[in-house]
Amino acid sequence: MTDEQTEPEQETVAQKRQRFERLAMPAVNTLYRQAMRLTNNPEDAQDLVQDTFERGFKAFDSFQPGSNFEAWMTTIERNAYFNQYAKAKRRPKRANDSTGEYDDWDIYSASEHASEGLKSAEQEYLDAFAPEEIMSALAKLSPERRQVFIDATIDGKSYRQISDEQGVKIGTVMSRLNRARTQLRRELASYARDRGYGGVRSAHEVEAGNSPSAKAKSAHTGHNVKNRLSSTPRELVVQSAQGKGIGMNGTFGRYSRISVTERTAAGVSHTEVVVNDMPVHDEDCFDPSCCDADERALIVGLRAYLRPDHAPECLMKRLQETLDQCCRDMSDEE
Repeated sequence: MTDEQTEPEQETVAQKRQRFERLAMPAVNTLYRQAMRLTNNPEDAQDLVQDTFERGFKAFDSFQPGSNFEAWMTTIERNAYFNQYAKAKRRPKRANDSTGEYDDWDIYSASEHASEGLKSAEQEYLDAFAPEEIMSALAKLSPERRQVFIDATIDGKSYRQISDEQGVKIGTVMSRLNRARTQLRRELASYARDRGYGGVRSAHEVEAGNSPSAKAKSAHTGHNVKNRLSSTPRELVVQSAQGKGIGMNGTFGRYSRISVTERTAAGVSHTEVVVNDMPVHDEDCFDPSCCDADERALIVGLRAYLRPDHAPECLMKRLQETLDQCCRDMSDEE
């Protein structure tokens, strides 16, 4: 038996592509959802997913069979964003007043630029659902805090899972999440007060209201002084679902039984919202006057995170074209 007969048959480029597509295509929606939450822009999100596909296919030989492919790809995407897209120079930028230089969040907040020509129709549509002041408040979270906040609050991941995926200690995850929520609470409270929503307190006032003496006074008067902006992560998701326009005619009492569930049908993910055992739909109306001021502020601030999260058809075509080009390049190298 010759050496040639004992050597395993080498995988062709076409076979490698087929194997990659079997694993990668089911992960596209997850990648697009993460990209939207990182870039906050449909066009940039598609660019990021396309770049991730190219990087993943070229590095496919390093993937360990049997391990979590989706987690592997989301890590590639996250690293690509922090290494490249967060520092992209395609958006209009303003110089830091003290250093004369541009930082990541100068670049990110440039989406607020007044020139209509700088925004796509999709971005203008999204802006209609989330005022620029609120998007600016969300954008002020650092990339690290924002990612932890999204993973824990929106995706419902455990501290351990976030720790493993991001390569940081659980204590770091908890610290970043707490600071993100504190910062977001402060920004949204300021927004609500500026818009004349009564009863919204500053972070200092919230802490004072949660003191033992204030709680005793609340129990005596029967007035609930708990600030809705200090809700649990699960409640944040619920309130953001309401803010997207998902709701029912009537009130959303603070004690309503509300659940938010991610479901996938025919390869398309969507968010299912149930209030008091009754499903509600996008076409149902939501009346902000049914909520208190704190809840309204939080609803407006978080609504942007519950957008349609399935990848558009045009992206699927771009991914196929990306793989076509990668295969041609690999064939030329051979």
